[in-house]
Amino acid sequence: MQSGGCNFVVDPDADAREAAPLWLDEEHTLVRLVPMNNEGATCSRFDFWQLRCARTIVHDGSNLRVCVRAPRVTFSLHLDNALAADKPFGFVLPASDSLNEVQRTIAQFAALYAGKQPVNRSVCLERPPRSSLYHFRALQALDGVARGASQREIARVLLGSDAVISNWSSDSAMRAHVRALIQRGRRFVNGEYRTLIGNNNQFTQGVRV
Repeated sequence: MQSGGCNFVVDPDADAREAAPLWLDEEHTLVRLVPMNNEGATCSRFDFWQLRCARTIVHDGSNLRVCVRAPRVTFSLHLDNALAADKPFGFVLPASDSLNEVQRTIAQFAALYAGKQPVNRSVCLERPPRSSLYHFRALQALDGVARGASQREIARVLLGSDAVISNWSSDSAMRAHVRALIQRGRRFVNGEYRTLIGNNNQFTQGVRV
């Protein structure tokens, strides 16, 4: 049984905010939109522009897929090849243990489609540890370096303009912190990212980077 991984190739050079990978373990919760032979007034009609939020369209080799990103919710939709604009549409639900999860996603989609703010009640996340924030900022700092930003500009994005105005100097602790973040990010790129998944030999043995 295969676990983890991506279901189709994603451009590795794409910005993380634009990439829309479909993970294998998401297939069983994917919401599928299909055409309906129902011209009644109670059936919604498909209009892609009705989704007034960030969205990315990709082709997964068989169907168009839309990755929807709105405040507090992110989910994917498969669009049936026969689905047409301004035509009635419905949903295909899998006969599996994930039925409740798919229904929650459909409710989120329906709220967005109606111009309302969806509420995600399915997950309550704990506050991330300081180490996770440090890893996150290290990768952000490395992104800034790749874009040609100065250390001061990176500090302004990560720590805020007011803090930089008050504390930045050539030998300040803030500048040393930014340099440490950049170095940490480079170590991640050079192979240290494997420490984030622990010391499991299943992942770390025989891996070349």
